[in-house]
Amino acid sequence: MKIWIDNTGIHGAGRCVEGRAISEIDLHGFLQFAILLAFSEKLQFNPFEPDHVVSRTQEFISRFRSAGVTVEILERSDETEESYALACLEAAKLATEDLPEVYLPGQHDTLGLAPELPRGMLL
Repeated sequence: MKIWIDNTGIHGAGRCVEGRAISEIDLHGFLQFAILLAFSEKLQFNPFEPDHVVSRTQEFISRFRSAGVTVEILERSDETEESYALACLEAAKLATEDLPEVYLPGQHDTLGLAPELPRGMLL
């Protein structure tokens, strides 16, 4: 199974490895990361972050690589920001259809704030 993980999980796990966990949440992130490494075929992480976040993520990835976590197990996704945004919108629509008891009858529109779409992309 391929799993998409967020950079914040990588950062929390990395801070734990460095012995600099900020809170118990980092420990939870480290444990989740370890479980995902053990039971997933591949972990992919988000490529659409600001440069300073990408840089810090790469520092943690380097630490994990030196501990034996190979690119076959953990890699940066080659997904585009546009295709990711569309996949999120589709998932939200499917969730509202699959979980009708959570919503009022006939209420299948995506709820909440409008998503922040990639530059130049319109719904």
